[in-house]
This record gives sequence, structure tokens and C-alpha cells, in this order.
Amino acid sequence: MALYNRNTSSNKKFVKIQTRKVISAYGGSGSLIETPYGALKIEDFDKWPFFKGDYKDDQWVINIPRAFHINDERLLLRLNYKSGFSKLEAFVHVPDNVSSSKRVDIPENEDETISAIFFPKWFYCNKCECFKPINQWWDIWKNVKGRTATKKDFAPPKCGICYEKSEKKYAPELEQLRFIMTSPDGEIKDIPWELW
Repeated sequence: MALYNRNTSSNKKFVKIQTRKVISAYGGSGSLIETPYGALKIEDFDKWPFFKGDYKDDQWVINIPRAFHINDERLLLRLNYKSGFSKLEAFVHVPDNVSSSKRVDIPENEDETISAIFFPKWFYCNKCECFKPINQWWDIWKNVKGRTATKKDFAPPKCGICYEKSEKKYAPELEQLRFIMTSPDGEIKDIPWELW
């Protein structure tokens, strides 16, 4: 599982998670999964790095390597015509999420990873009692560490405030706040703590 913003390579962290834990009776896009770094929310399928697509002639066209396609024409036709999935184009399997043979903390193939985000996004430092969303903690960490800041050093999330106060000797791990809001439809959201 890759935890990262696709725009910058230093803003990435790879966590190896078994595929069966991501796609299961209780898993999939939008589901929560527990890791050594905290709870993560699996991002939507179209945000996964291995999912390739683009607009062509005002129509979204998927471009997933053939190696990921599951060939079952009979089921595809049945679902297309008899079950109301008229836009269903193909079945694909989830990437295996394999770590590199040289380093465990990077994927074998970055284009074959699943992406996730921290959820809930709010974290707390027990030492300095600061309470912020993960992106603000990351910004503090980058400011303190400077150009050497990487997600690898930040995982699990650490307090940059305490790290700076201790003259860069000690960075306590942050605690993820486990409170969220739910709707009757089953949607989940962070509590808007910034309003309090």
C-alpha cells in the first residue's frame, strides 16, 4: 500500500499489506484498514497509481495493463445485458503490492500499488498536547527537517514541535484520534475539530 501524494517522490511511504485485506467482504475502496502507522482509508479505485485512464473524445477511457485483466467474457456479457451494468468493460485484479527485493520500504513496481490516506486525519501529541490534522503535522515536520524531510522519516507520524524543542534528539509519535462522523447512508467523515 502506498501512502503518498502522487506529485512528489519525497511525499511517499510504502506499507506492505496483503491484497486479501484490501479487497474482501469488508474491504475495498473507502474501507478502513489498520497498519503499524495508524488507520488508513483505501482511496477510490481511480486514484490508485496502477489505474490509468484519460479522456479521449470527451469519454473516459481506462488503460490498465492486460496482465491485470481477468478474462471471463460470459460473465461480462451476462452482467452487461441481464444485470444492468451496461458500461462494464472489464474485470481486473488488484495488484499484489509486493515490496522490492532490495528494500522492504519501497514497492517492487510503483505503478502497481494501491493508495491510501490517513483516516481520521487528526493527530495528537501527548507531550506538547498539540492537536492538528496530518497535513499540518507533515508541514511542521518538513519545516523542522528541511530538505532532508521524507515520509519514511515521518512514518509513523511524529511531532515536529517536540523534535525541534529537543534540539532534534527526540520526536514522540503522534496518536491518531479515532472519532469520526457517520451518515445514515454509511458515509464517513472527519469531525470538523477546527470549528472548536
